[in-house]
Formats: sequence, structure tokens, C-alpha cells
Amino acid sequence: MCEPSKTSTGLKRRSKREKSSSSPSTSNPVRADESHKESLADNILASLSDVSLMSVLPILATILVLSCAILAYSGFRGRTTCVGIDLGTTFSVVAVRSNGGIGDVEVVDGRDGIVPSVVWYGGGGEVKVGKEAKEEIMKDSKNVVYNAKRYIGRDDVERDEWREFTLTPTPLDKKPKGFDLISSWSFLTSSGSTHTPEEVGSTIISHLLNITSLHLGHNQIKTAVISVPTKFNQKQRQATALAFKLAGIKVTRILEEPEAAALAYGLVKKPGVNFILVYDFGGGTLDVSVLHVSDGYVEVMASEGDEFLGGGDFDRVIAEMFWKELEAKGQIVSNSNECPHGDSTRCTLDDLYVISEGLKIEMSNIYDTPSPVAKSSCVTYDSKCSPKTVELSITKRKYDAITEDLFSRSAAPIHDVLEKLELQPEDIDEVVMVGGTSRMPKIRELVKEVLKKEKLNVEIDPDVTVAFGCAEVID
Repeated sequence: MCEPSKTSTGLKRRSKREKSSSSPSTSNPVRADESHKESLADNILASLSDVSLMSVLPILATILVLSCAILAYSGFRGRTTCVGIDLGTTFSVVAVRSNGGIGDVEVVDGRDGIVPSVVWYGGGGEVKVGKEAKEEIMKDSKNVVYNAKRYIGRDDVERDEWREFTLTPTPLDKKPKGFDLISSWSFLTSSGSTHTPEEVGSTIISHLLNITSLHLGHNQIKTAVISVPTKFNQKQRQATALAFKLAGIKVTRILEEPEAAALAYGLVKKPGVNFILVYDFGGGTLDVSVLHVSDGYVEVMASEGDEFLGGGDFDRVIAEMFWKELEAKGQIVSNSNECPHGDSTRCTLDDLYVISEGLKIEMSNIYDTPSPVAKSSCVTYDSKCSPKTVELSITKRKYDAITEDLFSRSAAPIHDVLEKLELQPEDIDEVVMVGGTSRMPKIRELVKEVLKKEKLNVEIDPDVTVAFGCAEVID
């Protein structure tokens, strides 16, 4: 079952009825045929009494051990039918509750349980999801769809606005007639297929479920507690739930993402906590929310954010810097370049985006080291298709300079939400960091500085925090 937990969200847990039992009656007469059956049973028991129980036990024990070994070898870890799922803009993840604890799905058969929200639609119905699909961005970007969560449940009249800010190379098109889905349009791939945001989400969810089934050793996952951004309207929430329905999953509860993040850390039950600020900085958006806690209940009081600021924007400014440098040297490679390249990373705009993401992550890892420099390379070609490797690098000083505006924008929603609620930084009791971009050392220092805090809640992997919170309400 997948019931809301009382201690997690303030919802009352459904009471469990005790099974009633009645004593067997001794006054009922025994029928003749029943008497005959009892005599037969007595004879069988009498014959079995000659067999020593101790001689049978080793055989039974051996069978039990072998059965357990087979189940363990096949990956069986106990039945579970309800999971917590965060269908994210950049990454999606499942959290599983078992044996009183919560955990994300580990690597299974080389597939990580934290899945990039990317889908590649090839010819002939071939589909790739996650890391495999992400690799296709450098080879076949016009058949790759990502950032689909940005568009789920949105009206057709909003399409032009979102087309302007999209990071998805796949063009948007009006939804074909006959599609009984909520979104008003779809992604049109170069292979000629069309896919609504709900269908893209459903494909990602199905992929997550396959990995989770391998992890658990069974495929009995039928229900889920899910999360949505606070700013999602009713139509967007319905469209998200529909994506799960298309994947064969019944949504038992929808949590708002900030609420799920607070639940993951158990802050709703922590003494002396009244106001929690959740700083959710993902790959596509930034959301800052303030929650109020009272008597075990939690409520999102207000949210502010930037729908056009995410980790992808840091990738973009780095890629644009390299693009200008390579263009000035005549080393740019067109996406349509037909020079044989194998698995080489070319100096194309698509490849530069992928390179830049890696350099951003590397810079975050070495940011506090002396004179950090993140390095990579790409391949360019002359008129005869002779390859030449071009070294790419970015220093900490250069990184800070080109991302200065992005860091400035990263602090604005904190000021906005505090001003809206007429709160001071001192009023905030706990701060929870969520989303992969919140890993950046400079982002964490910025949040500490604005909120005048020495400590942030960062112990849980920010990519899985929301999913953990969803799993927290599974009873």
C-alpha cells in the first residue's frame, strides 16, 4: 500500500482494523463423511510418526538456503509496490522505502538510477533514454528531446514565449489531431515522429521503472508518490499525473517539491523549526520557497524564482566563450560537417555544450583549490578532413567573470521571497539545498551570505532529495 504518513505531512494515517476471530463451536454434530476423513487423516499421521523429524530438518534447511541464495542472486530485495519519483527537468530519480529506510536506486547492469531526462527518437521506432540519449546530442541532436518538463501542460498561446527560451534543439509543433493529451503541442523530430511532453515524460518514467525493477528483483511497482514545482497550475499537475498513467503508474499523492525536500531532512518534526527556506537550483530553473511548520504540519507560504535560470545557462555561457574563441581562429566545425570523426568530440556548437557541462562540474570540484583550471579538447578539420585537436581550458578568474550575472540572478529570488513575506534572514531556521546546480561552492557561499547562516542542509545528494521526500510519506 502507499498511504500518507501521519508523522511526515500531518495527514492522519488510516487506521488498520484488527482481525476478529471466533472460537470453534463444540456443539455442532460431526457428519459421517467428516468422521471418515478424520480417520484417514489419523492413519496418515500415524504412518508419518515413524519418520524422525530431525532427519527431515536438514533437507528442509538446505531447500530454504538454496531458495534464498537463488533469490539473492537474482537481485530480489523484498516486495514493494509504491515508490517516490521526482520527474525532473534535467534529471529524474526513484527513491525506494524498504526495511524502515529510504534509498535511491543504485547502479544496475551499468545503468544509474539517477537518469538524465533526455530521450532520443530514432528511425524505425528505436528509442534511447538517459545517458545513452544524451550521447546522441553530439551525433543527432534534432532527434533528441530534453527539458520537456518546461513545457508539460502549457497552452498553445504560451508556445512562442517558451520557444524563445528553449534549450531543446528539437522544434515545437502543434499537437496532431486525435491526441487525447493535455498539452497543446508536441516535439517534432527530424525522423518525422511527434511526441507530446506527457509522452516524453512517460518514456522517462518507464525507463526508471525498468531500472528499479532490476534493483528490487520484481516488477510489481504500480503506484507512486510524485512531486511537482509549487508554481505548477492545475493543468500542469494533471499533465504530469497523465505521464505517469501512460507509464502504467497510479499517482497516490502529489507533493510540492519544497515540501518533499523538507520532509527528506525530517525538518517538519524538528523542535524549534518554524520557517524553512528551500533553495532548489536545477538544470533548467531556480525556485526558492519558504515553508511554515506548525504542530507537524508544513505549508508552502510563498515561492519566487527564475524560470529561465538553471545549470544549463552556466553551460551556455562557457560554450559561447569557446565558440567565439574558435570562430576567431577559424576552427569551428559545422554540425553538418561530413568529415569522418568516429567517437571524437568535434568543435561543433552541440559538442561544445556537452564539453562545457563537464568543465562546469570540474570547476565546481576544484573551485577551492589553488589556481584551478578546468581543461578539455575538441577536434577540428581542414579542407581535406585532416583532424586537429584543439585544447580548451577555463580558469577560475575567467569562469567567475563570464558567470557573474548568473550568480547575481541566483541571489535575487531569496531577497524577493523574504520581502514578500516580510521576513528577515534571521527568521529562517533551516535552509535546504536541492538540485544539482546547488552543489556549486560559490552558490552555497552566496546563500550562506544572504541568509546569514553558517550551515546548510546538504547531507543528502541534492539530485535525490525531492525523491527521498516523496518516499518519506509512503507507509
